Amino acid sequence: MIISKQLLVITFIVSIINLFSVSKIFSMKTSSNNASQIDLNKITKEISETIRLINGAVVLAHNSDTVSLDAFTRAQSTKDTLDRMEKQIKNIASTLKQGGELSESLGKEAQVIIKRIQKEGGEQRQAFATVLNAIKIENGLSMEDREKLKHEDRETEIEKIKEQGEQNRAFEKLKGENSQKILEILNPTTIGVATIAVLLSFYSLKYGFPALIDYWKCPHVISETSRCGFFDWSKRPEIIDINDLIFKPSLQKQLLDLLVRIQTATKYKEALPNVFFYGVPGTGKTSFVKVLAYASGLDYALTSGSEFAKITDLNRANNELRSLLNWAKTSKKGLIVFIDEAESLFANRRLPTISKQTQDFINTFLALISEQSQKKVMFVLATNHPFKMDESVVNRMGISIEFTLPEVIEREKILSMYVSKFAQENKNALIELSSEFLNLIPTYAESLKGFSPRGIKFIAEEMSVSARRQTPMRLTKEIAQEVISKAKSSLQKIEGWDKARNEWLGA
Repeated sequence: MIISKQLLVITFIVSIINLFSVSKIFSMKTSSNNASQIDLNKITKEISETIRLINGAVVLAHNSDTVSLDAFTRAQSTKDTLDRMEKQIKNIASTLKQGGELSESLGKEAQVIIKRIQKEGGEQRQAFATVLNAIKIENGLSMEDREKLKHEDRETEIEKIKEQGEQNRAFEKLKGENSQKILEILNPTTIGVATIAVLLSFYSLKYGFPALIDYWKCPHVISETSRCGFFDWSKRPEIIDINDLIFKPSLQKQLLDLLVRIQTATKYKEALPNVFFYGVPGTGKTSFVKVLAYASGLDYALTSGSEFAKITDLNRANNELRSLLNWAKTSKKGLIVFIDEAESLFANRRLPTISKQTQDFINTFLALISEQSQKKVMFVLATNHPFKMDESVVNRMGISIEFTLPEVIEREKILSMYVSKFAQENKNALIELSSEFLNLIPTYAESLKGFSPRGIKFIAEEMSVSARRQTPMRLTKEIAQEVISKAKSSLQKIEGWDKARNEWLGA
């Protein structure tokens, strides 16, 4: 049990008040002449209130949870005060009796009150004695229990420390075992395999997955494009230098005018014209489209009539054409769609051999590009046989340019450019160009009449390959003449085949 400080303060204050009341009553001893004015009811009320407060203090004392030495001292003081009050009341009763001025009935009432005080005071003294005894016993026990508790707590703490030490040692042992396992796992072979696996995963996520997405998005008929993939993963194809393209002066002017036209349209967000290229194979149609796209800030996509010819179902072919056009319109830069071998895709519908599927496909294409120009998409159709093209398709092309074979001056430039390039291409196997060969380049260019730029490039590459097989690696006039003779023989055979095919088709 514990008697709170607030309870003790209240009890002490009540005691002071009661003492004051008793002293007031006791002062009536010197005023016997005014004894008739004593208010016995008031005295009774004050005494009853004192007893009530003391009862409350006892109840609170019984209900307390802990014991305190200070509480014991204050409770003892309260008991002493009660004894003094009892003595004072007896003195008051004796004084009243000796005064003889009160009536007999008043004296009887005083005797009743005194007996009541004595009775209740005795009960309170007994209650206080019980409380004080409990306090004494509990104080004594608490000291012993406190020492015992301290000892038990000390033993418990030691056990906890020992247990914690065992856990720490077990943890250190486990950590050492795991460290050893990690060191065994992290050997050079495992690290190498793990590194390769991480790199494969990284590149699969960076390139494989986007490539798959781009494959789904990009029409299947596209064979090559500079347009970046869905996550900007693809690498732009090798850029062709415009200085590597050598044309006749008249053709050169037309192509430069077209380049300026496209650059201006791109700069001012104007409509892009559709273009029709025609001429013999290998004259630079595809190469110029790449240069045109790069120099104008556009992307390009290459396809051919043969890619569409693989699609036998008309509905699928039409859907693929729509998919191509819709994909082209989503380009941020703008897109040049280059369709090579256009004669197999847009054959003249007047020919009796034209199929119903080709006619329907042409109608679909004309409906999709109802205008000759668009702001985001530019079509470039190329063919080696312009007379086989459908007239309606050709009319939809705003610009037509013929790619002709190079003249002797252009052939000499082309041969010199490619011979020098291939001779220095392999740094570990440089080819020496003999002075006799260099002096005969104009003669070689004269003999290469009828060859396209692509054919001349092939001849220069064959000269370098043959020279690299010699010791020393030197390009001589003999090697050059041998390669040119073989190339001219092959060209004559091709021309003979073309003549025979045309005669057969005419028949």
